[in-house]
Amino acid sequence: NLKALPKLSDEDKQAMIKARCDKKMSQKDLANTLNCNIKIIQDLETGKVLTGDKQILVKINRQLGTKLKFNQ
Repeated sequence: NLKALPKLSDEDKQAMIKARCDKKMSQKDLANTLNCNIKIIQDLETGKVLTGDKQILVKINRQLGTKLKFNQ
């Protein structure tokens, strides 16, 4: 059941993109800062289901000053 898997709500996707852009960071910049693959950032921002380390959201929130959470 895909609805049970973690992904960001539309509101949180937009908040993540805005926060990243406000810090003048590209997806690649954010991925490099967090030491993760750019595909994770791309997947989160496009609303795809996250299959990897769910702790990445904690790191993103810390880096961007956001309060994103998974929509489950």
